[in-house]
Amino acid sequence: MLNAMHRPLVFLLFLTLQNVATITRTGDVARQLTDEDIAGLQMNLQQGARPWLLNGDRVQQANVQFVGAFLPPNQVSPDLRKGPVVNMTRRIVPNLTAWMIHSTESYAQVAIEGRSFDQIAGDQDILRPFRVIGQFEDEELIRIVRFLRTNPSRSPNESPNESAVQSWPILSLNRQDNYSIRVMLRRDASSGQSADLLLLFNELRVVKVEFWQQ
Repeated sequence: MLNAMHRPLVFLLFLTLQNVATITRTGDVARQLTDEDIAGLQMNLQQGARPWLLNGDRVQQANVQFVGAFLPPNQVSPDLRKGPVVNMTRRIVPNLTAWMIHSTESYAQVAIEGRSFDQIAGDQDILRPFRVIGQFEDEELIRIVRFLRTNPSRSPNESPNESAVQSWPILSLNRQDNYSIRVMLRRDASSGQSADLLLLFNELRVVKVEFWQQ
């Protein structure tokens, strides 16, 4: 028979397990989590927090798992929604440990016409939320993402394969200063593209494009 002290925890775990099936997952690590793994993760978030998306890719540290828990948005408009993402970690070797909060960041999503924000089709869906580092106005976020979705090139005279921004999901937008923005894009779990943008005189321009590999 259950001790009275343990009954609230068991009931909370039951409710958490009931909600697991509706959480979208991207990345191999997130997809391979069991219902109990996710319930344990959720119980270590802020009280009452329930992610709508879990993202977890394999990293070089084989004994550690990192998962981003994207919480419900705190700002929504037809074109943009924003909210917090809590980065969770746990050690899996030599012993499995409880999930711990590593850090909290901000995310944003820019709408695609005809699709719901929650309608993430897979790892390479360009509708995926991305991390926002630094200060951006809402109109800037929308404008930058829409610009990137046109596959802009650094120069019309260069080969598109060398200079064009690829049609890959955005991982992050990082404000370097008032005029410079660093964009990270995902080709797969361990490679992608970075693009440096210049916002000058109310005009966006690609000034540098590079491919990266972990």
